Amino acid sequence: MEKRDLHISKREVKPSEGGERNSQGGRPHCSFITIKNYKYELKNFALSSCNCTCNGAKHFARRIAFMEKGKGSVDKELNRGRQEVSLSAFSILYSEMVQYCLYKSKRGYRIEDCIHEMGLRVGYKLSEYLSYRNKTKRSINILSILTFISKHVWKYLFQHSSDLLKSQDNIYEYMICDKNMILNKYINVPKDYGNINCASFAAGIVEGFLCSSEFQAEVTAHTVSESDTESNTTIFIKFYPEVVEREGAH
Repeated sequence: MEKRDLHISKREVKPSEGGERNSQGGRPHCSFITIKNYKYELKNFALSSCNCTCNGAKHFARRIAFMEKGKGSVDKELNRGRQEVSLSAFSILYSEMVQYCLYKSKRGYRIEDCIHEMGLRVGYKLSEYLSYRNKTKRSINILSILTFISKHVWKYLFQHSSDLLKSQDNIYEYMICDKNMILNKYINVPKDYGNINCASFAAGIVEGFLCSSEFQAEVTAHTVSESDTESNTTIFIKFYPEVVEREGAH
């Protein structure tokens, strides 16, 4: 088949005998796209003057105008103010997440593992987002990245910082202590389910953040009771031996 250049421009449609309506009872349609050398171009883009009621044409017109402004979803800036969510709304959402994990536990899954896996996905994405948003340099040692998590990441998620502790007996172990963990604040675990800690979601976030930054570790959540009425949530972090050996080599 011989290739030819196509040129479709706005055409004039004469009104029918019944007035300005065409033979089908509608208003005249028009073409407003130029196809030339197999590339789509916009030509004489003025729907207001062509008296056109084609829904597809109007939608295309709005889409092109929106794209020309450069405000597509890809062009939006990430470095914006943080959008806060009310504690009540988050509590309802998180309780539904726990209920979902409870449903999965009846099919052979552990509740804490399910909650931990959800946090793991958040941690991977949060690492990329905060690194780009804060324009920070990549952490190259364990202490710097744990300090960043306990201060900046915790404040971004829970609006307060936490305490970072290092084990005196094991060089692979660190702990992040939070005295006001909101993940456990409105969760009532039945006694027949044992010692389930719903802060495993935060442990998953920390593990995902560390693994995304090439600091492989196992992270778990534990509750430490200080008195009958007060308890702390401890995020226990145990790094892989190769991570500690890599840092010692530098």
